[in-house]
Amino acid sequence: MTPAADVQTTNAPDANASVANVSDSSAPDATAPAVPDGTAPVSTGPTATAPPVPGSTAPVSNGPTATAPADAPVGEAAPPVTESLPGEPASAADLASCPRGDAAWVAALRHASRTNSFEELLSRAKVLAAAHPDRWEPRWLTAECFYRTGRVPDAARVGAEALELASTQQDPVGIALSAYRCGWLAFRAGELGAGARHYGVALEAAETTGRKELLAQIQSGLAGLLVEMGRYGEAHRLMERSAATLKELGLAPFARRTELNRAVILMLLGDALSAHRVLEDVYHESEASGDSFVLSRAALTLGNLQRRLGKEREALEWYARVPAEDAELASLASLSRGLISTRLGNYGEAESHFDQAARDASPVDRLLIEAHRAEIDIARGQARSALSRLGKVISRAGTMHAENVGWIARWLAGRAWLSEGHWEKAAGVLEDAVAILEGQSTELDPMEEGLRFLRERSDVYSDLAAARCGAGVNNAADPRAQEALDAVEATHARALRQMLSAGGPRSGEASAESPHPGETSAESPHAGTASAEGPRSGAAGAENLHSGETSAESPHAGTASAEGPRSGAAGAERPYPGEASAVSPHAGKASAEGPRSGAAGAESPHPGEASAENPRLGVASVQVLQEGLAEGELLVDFAIGRERGVVVAIRRDAFAARQIAGWDELAEPLRRYRSALIRPLRSAEARLDPELDLARSIDEGWRLSHELLDPLRPILAEATRLYVVPDRELALLPFAALPWDRASVEGKDGVRFLGELLETAVMPLAGRPAHAPSQQGGVLLAGDPLEGPTAALPRLPLAGYEIESLERIWGHPRATLLRGPALHLDRLRRELAGVGTLHLATHAEASTSDPARCAVFLSGGEALGLDAIRRLPLERALVVLSACNSGRGELVPGEGVIGLSWAFLEAGAETVAVSLWQVEDRSAAELMIAFHRFLAAGDDPLRAMSRARRERARVRRHPAFWAPFVMISKPR
Repeated sequence: MTPAADVQTTNAPDANASVANVSDSSAPDATAPAVPDGTAPVSTGPTATAPPVPGSTAPVSNGPTATAPADAPVGEAAPPVTESLPGEPASAADLASCPRGDAAWVAALRHASRTNSFEELLSRAKVLAAAHPDRWEPRWLTAECFYRTGRVPDAARVGAEALELASTQQDPVGIALSAYRCGWLAFRAGELGAGARHYGVALEAAETTGRKELLAQIQSGLAGLLVEMGRYGEAHRLMERSAATLKELGLAPFARRTELNRAVILMLLGDALSAHRVLEDVYHESEASGDSFVLSRAALTLGNLQRRLGKEREALEWYARVPAEDAELASLASLSRGLISTRLGNYGEAESHFDQAARDASPVDRLLIEAHRAEIDIARGQARSALSRLGKVISRAGTMHAENVGWIARWLAGRAWLSEGHWEKAAGVLEDAVAILEGQSTELDPMEEGLRFLRERSDVYSDLAAARCGAGVNNAADPRAQEALDAVEATHARALRQMLSAGGPRSGEASAESPHPGETSAESPHAGTASAEGPRSGAAGAENLHSGETSAESPHAGTASAEGPRSGAAGAERPYPGEASAVSPHAGKASAEGPRSGAAGAESPHPGEASAENPRLGVASVQVLQEGLAEGELLVDFAIGRERGVVVAIRRDAFAARQIAGWDELAEPLRRYRSALIRPLRSAEARLDPELDLARSIDEGWRLSHELLDPLRPILAEATRLYVVPDRELALLPFAALPWDRASVEGKDGVRFLGELLETAVMPLAGRPAHAPSQQGGVLLAGDPLEGPTAALPRLPLAGYEIESLERIWGHPRATLLRGPALHLDRLRRELAGVGTLHLATHAEASTSDPARCAVFLSGGEALGLDAIRRLPLERALVVLSACNSGRGELVPGEGVIGLSWAFLEAGAETVAVSLWQVEDRSAAELMIAFHRFLAAGDDPLRAMSRARRERARVRRHPAFWAPFVMISKPR
């Protein structure tokens, strides 16, 4: 098993991330619940350009595969629906008297399961139903027997009759059981709207029974359906509550099934680390208990996990453990194998796997398979064939309320148009895809469950930016200039954008007026549950909405209607895609050429733009950004997908937007050049002659410089300061270290680096630079901590020298020294009053897989973690983290690097200096001394760091010794 710390995911949507019912089957084993308890198949994301993300649980459907793999199923994982679980009789109870309640009838079902006597029980149930036409119990039993003997249409018909009788008698148990079965059957038939309504009825009835096991079962089932509708936040909360209840009741097998499904949802939320932890526990528990049912589904899910990590061989080994006799699981494994083949370019083999998968696939998964086939058409240059296929998929997905399939198919249609250079057609359909994703994320707290939502979905945004950019934009007055900027910025720092906005609770935060989806309030005691019309919204108020509806009180944008998924903007006036309105007369209409754009008019904001419907902090306009830039300042904003990227450059008097290479071309040179930058610090051989060592890899640097910046050379020519908004791994590259031109250096032919010509800084999102004045307020120099309790935190030999040297630069009383035993959190907080600069020369940890492990360490190993950092009084301060790797963290598409710098910006810091690799003590200390010398002389922080870099570069030319520290500037 892959260690949890190594679980990292790439940034392409996964076409096959689906939640399937784990415990419901037509022939349940003797221990399976009498009434299926679970969810529904979850679809997987695109793979044509989406990389793999760790897998799910039960049968999961698959989305685009150009780069996105399929997930495992989220399945029925609830307990037996019976009034009395303990001491259940070994044989079927006497049903002749037609007893009331479900206990005897469930016992009969369980007996039939153990003895494989469903046909005999069905005959008895039919006789009892005819003898007692006013009772729901015998009809419910008849429907269950039909279902378990594979006669699904009969099960649906008789189940509806049982529901009608139970409703007439106002029997909540009968309503819950019958509506649950009707919801499950509708769900499996791909009728998600009808399924949602039935599940809503079942959930509301179950809440009145006091039956925890019944409620948990229905919550689990509803969660699976909500996943298919793209309502991941609600789904996860329901599944989490279901699992907790099952554990509380001691129903371990069903708790494992629910946890397995919860892992799928975590994966769909982009939280690979948490999903991996859950899966690891489930797998080991199932193995230890001999639970083959869950074990085989966990194997499928773990295979999907490995596939999403790009570890195809390991994934195939897991798929080999999926039993061939389980048709549904075998179908999903075939689908996943097909995704691997597609990713490797083995299209004939992929089609064979898809053919095999389609034989036993659910209706939703069949649509996903068609989308994957279209992906192969695109790869073969058959764009028109792909568009024809995708038009049908989009139309059918809208009818089925299958939002996951809907956005994936639209994304692939956009890629097809891009491949032919039809920019406007591509932009229209990609806007539809983005609108669906924006709607799905509306209910997610961007600081919590929604933090990693774009991890698998960001390529659609970069593709939209490419469509808006087209062959290039050269004029800020061109309407496409703002559209390109909006699309690029929609991929950046969503949570940080929310965090930096002024006032008001952050999106998704609970308050008296707007409880967190799924939470309760005085006005809405069942928020997040479902009503007779469908799952309830998380908003307060007495109005229960149909599944897929929105209102001013309940902005669950992104759910679907019979016509198709909704657009991303919440609000009572927003039409369903597929509905015409004054705002969007062609919303969601699909055709053989591709679906129409759903965004039109002033009421429909650009992706990422703030509005009454979209509370996220908006993207600044090109004009505002130009006005906020000083003479000579240039803002460069990147959005990079797997196949293509976009760079937007804004200067006070100029604008440019260009398509550039994607990660397929950039990833390897970036890895190699960054390795060359660090090598003298790790290799004794490289350290002997660092410049000669760098010369061997400088071509990789030139390639990066060419791909990233050459399109902007004309606009860069007059720049003196460069602000970079990076994307993905670009956040780990110091742009100052990029080779820029060849020149004579100390009488020798050599390379001049960008940092020798321009002042450089990083911004997490596009905004007006803060233009911090020269240093204001006091200077707190904190460092030279006492050793920690373990050898991992030894005394830093040059930290004392560094802060003492800085104290001499600033002098008394301006500088305060905090070191040794005095370096602890309480004292640090007290000393920060009135401080304009905080310099920390200490140990730091910046975990690349788990932000919770990020910390700055004080004396004795006291950890200053992200939560503690966020509470520091650092308004408008300069923070310098003179420590190794302080700029590292978890790379999250849609957020950037989540780590120490993120927390210091949240605390109010205006500029944060961090290191991108493990620095050499001596060179780092000398760089910091030069930096503070220029700072004390009146330079602003960016100019001071730039001058310090240039000074040190004259001493040691290799960037390893002067380029590791980057300045991160908070935008206004």
